[in-house]
Amino acid sequence: MSHFFVTIFSLAIGTVAGTVSFLGLWGVVYLFTAKNEPKLQRKIPASVLITSLVLKLPTLGIGYYAVRSMGSPGPTVFALGIVLVYSAAVATLVFDRSGQDH
Repeated sequence: MSHFFVTIFSLAIGTVAGTVSFLGLWGVVYLFTAKNEPKLQRKIPASVLITSLVLKLPTLGIGYYAVRSMGSPGPTVFALGIVLVYSAAVATLVFDRSGQDH
């Protein structure tokens, strides 16, 4: 298998696993903050957040085992895909809040 294919496939799996992981984390944060803030508006249905929370660790584990057997760049690029999702989420939050008055 070529390194290019391994890289693209590992990045795709890492991005999907990172998205599920981030939605699971967001679900936990939402469930804890919704209790204290009754006017909190949901952007994603609660069923999607809870499902992501349940599937978070299995998705990361299955994704890692899938790319581990492919060769050298697989696990590293898989981790970079997860970092890409979390970095995009932080950047979105920063740029969304930078336009608001404090």
